[in-house]
Amino acid sequence: MTVQGSLAELGRLLLQGGFSIWAEGKRDRLRELRLKPMQRHVFLYERGVILCKRVGKDPDKATYHFKHLLKVNAFK
Repeated sequence: MTVQGSLAELGRLLLQGGFSIWAEGKRDRLRELRLKPMQRHVFLYERGVILCKRVGKDPDKATYHFKHLLKVNAFK
């Protein structure tokens, strides 16, 4: 998935952190047997949420592969 644009359009970065996710798909039965979730990293902005997959094990050189963008309309 490719997303055009700038992160600046999403506003300020509010929070970020890692989490575990279980997703439905073709290989659900295999995942259920392993009981191993997928690891993702979330970036919460004022006007959107970005889900990424962290690549590499070195915490000082974190690289993320974009997975999904959820746009948010904030009502004030």
